[in-house]
Amino acid sequence: MRLELRPDEVAVLRDVISHHLSELRMEIAGTERLSWREPMHREEELLKSLLVRLGAEDTGAEEPPAESQGRRGAGETL
Repeated sequence: MRLELRPDEVAVLRDVISHHLSELRMEIAGTERLSWREPMHREEELLKSLLVRLGAEDTGAEEPPAESQGRRGAGETL
């Protein structure tokens, strides 16, 4: 599946994912049942992976230049 996003949409999506990741980490820390924590850890890893793919600053990843990704115009492709 491909999704074309404008730079402003990418920024909003990064913010939403970052916020949810922060909330999820607090929920994981407060959860005692291992059977509940495991799916939360999988979701955490998925969210971190998405942030890397979106070029999020807080993961330490830099977004590659548009030319190297074969993008056209102002949109970005996932």
